[in-house]
Amino acid sequence: MEEAARRAQYLVGESHSTYRGNHLLNHAVYGYAYLRTTCMDYLKSVGTPIQHEKPGALIVGNDGMYCAIVDHEGTKFIHSDPGRRKIVISPMAMVKNYFRKGYTMKEYKCATN
Repeated sequence: MEEAARRAQYLVGESHSTYRGNHLLNHAVYGYAYLRTTCMDYLKSVGTPIQHEKPGALIVGNDGMYCAIVDHEGTKFIHSDPGRRKIVISPMAMVKNYFRKGYTMKEYKCATN
C-alpha cells in the first residue's frame, strides 16, 4: 500500500480537471488513471474497511463522491481539491473537513505490486 501512496504523490500539483479523486486512486492502485472505477466503486467493492489510518490506505467519502489516499508516512492525505483546482496534500487532521458526510478507510492489495 505504501507504493501506491508514493505513486499518488507524483500527481501532487496536477490539475483537478485532469485528475479527479477517482483518477488519483486509479493511478495509485492500478497504475493507470483513466479506468471506469469511481469513488462509489471504491466505497462498495474495493478493499476491506479498517479503523485507523495507515500509509497507503484509501479514504472514501460515505456519499461515494470523493476519495483520497493516505500518504506513505501516514500523517497526511492526498486528494483532488476542487477549490484549489489541483491535487494537494493535507494534514490528516483536516480529513473530517474534506469528507463532511463521513468517510471509510480501506486497506487493499495493490494490483501493480
